[in-house]
Amino acid sequence: MKYISNNIIRIIAVLFPVVFMMAGCMDHIRTHQRPQSNVDVSAGDVSSEEKILSEGKTVLGGKSLVGQRLWFVPNLKAIPRIGFAKSTMHKDLVSKQLYYPTETVVLQVVQKVYGNGRTKRNKYYRVQFEDGSSAFIEDMRIELALSRFTTSPLTKQNVDRARGELFDIHNLGSMFSETFFKEDPMKIKNKIAEIDKAIKKTEAERQARGAVRIGMSEGDILASSWGKPIEINRTVVKGIISEQWVYSGQSYLYFTNGKLSGIQNKK
Repeated sequence: MKYISNNIIRIIAVLFPVVFMMAGCMDHIRTHQRPQSNVDVSAGDVSSEEKILSEGKTVLGGKSLVGQRLWFVPNLKAIPRIGFAKSTMHKDLVSKQLYYPTETVVLQVVQKVYGNGRTKRNKYYRVQFEDGSSAFIEDMRIELALSRFTTSPLTKQNVDRARGELFDIHNLGSMFSETFFKEDPMKIKNKIAEIDKAIKKTEAERQARGAVRIGMSEGDILASSWGKPIEINRTVVKGIISEQWVYSGQSYLYFTNGKLSGIQNKK
């Protein structure tokens, strides 16, 4: 009998910490579980947790788009199309219930919220169009189709990609074939036109610079269409003076002791 009692005591001693730990875990889960909200987010009202979500980061790790004004450029040939729903309820998120813009629309990202019902684990942006109407779109649909380009950082180096997003967005099957811009696409288009004009001018000047000849002096070069360089790199080795004159359009002239010894043009 004493043997049985000792065994029972040992079993209780082993099981008690395990039961205590499991109870603590369940309490932790209940404490941190997302509260179920009866608030109708389609009406523009959100719970306290959804307000916090609207200030958080995007699924791609960047800053939240809440408060951003965006231009959506649709592509009627895109597969799949990007559509907007009137609520986050599953019945309104099916393709037949979505609104598909047929021309460029301007929208304001109002907030980021959880879905309702079957979509409660998904995250959406609530957007407002210029006519005052609201709609919902899954957060990744905007973030994956968001252009990195505005007129501010647009340069000759990335202008081709920006031009592609604006004018060559008809790649069937591409999720990037419809694009959200953070700036008016017409401004980007005009900036591209300015850069294209500058590139053509540089090309024309480069062709004119082809008239220079090996052996010309620095003075002859300065008087030619090449003119004054942007930068001069000078090296002296055992009394021999070498210079590299740097021009726009990745063009270079090389001098040895004051005489032109090399010409480099990017073709």
